[in-house]
Amino acid sequence: APGRGAPQDNLGKDQVDGLELGLAGNITQAWKVFGGYSYLRSEILEAGPANPGDEGNEMPNTPRHAFSLFSTYDVLPDFTLGGGAYYVSKVYGNTANTVAVPNYWRFDAMASYEVTESVNLRLNVQNLTDEVYYDRAYVTHMATVAPGRQVLLTCNVNF
Repeated sequence: APGRGAPQDNLGKDQVDGLELGLAGNITQAWKVFGGYSYLRSEILEAGPANPGDEGNEMPNTPRHAFSLFSTYDVLPDFTLGGGAYYVSKVYGNTANTVAVPNYWRFDAMASYEVTESVNLRLNVQNLTDEVYYDRAYVTHMATVAPGRQVLLTCNVNF
């Protein structure tokens, strides 16, 4: 319709190829392990007329490597301890690949106590080392600061 301006179109073509592996199981009856790894190869195949020099670059906020490993151990029948590690490789914030946030590791811990058959208390500590890291980059030279150390106590009641 007249006066509404031109319709918008997405220009360009991107592609992500990758591999994701996961594991979950018991090492012993009391010791459980959960983990995963992903490899992503992102590429800007056609950048469009505005940014033709970006062809061949990586897509924004697409980490090449991501890894997680979490383990729990039943210390007593009603008391469980656990811990985990998470890794994310560097990500770019723009298609020119000139703005990026570095890779980071995060470590978490947990303790769980089954008070009764229907009441469970759980203490989680995320970002145990209170590390400052950035989990997202933006084209405007800004980044999102990931949460610092968080301590969460939850009570689950089943009825």
